[in-house]
Amino acid sequence: MEVRLEPPALQVESLRIENDRVHFRLLVHNRNDHELLLQSAAMSMRIGNAELFDAAWELDLDIGARGRELVRLDAPAMPIGAEILTGLGASPGTSVEFELSSNIAIDGQRDAETVQEGFLFPVPGQAGQFR
Repeated sequence: MEVRLEPPALQVESLRIENDRVHFRLLVHNRNDHELLLQSAAMSMRIGNAELFDAAWELDLDIGARGRELVRLDAPAMPIGAEILTGLGASPGTSVEFELSSNIAIDGQRDAETVQEGFLFPVPGQAGQFR
């Protein structure tokens, strides 16, 4: 049975706060048996009870059948969210819950809305870096 019309799966690989910006790497996995052309994405991330960012990007990303792509994105950080992460980075062994909501425009299909939840942990010895 051929898999079609499944939204791409998203996984936060890493996230970094620097100069009031959020820089993150996102693994995008095409779960379909055909290629997907991702045209644009709008995403927002909440950490704890605060918004970290809300942004949109043009992508023009072609992902082959069952393929994966690592995408690097950045967005302006909301002050309260950045403050939470900065405080977390000073406390090794702690984590914060996140929720990443996205709306992805896919050529030839309706937009895909997804929500991913998980935890961010500070990377030891790397200030402002999280996984």
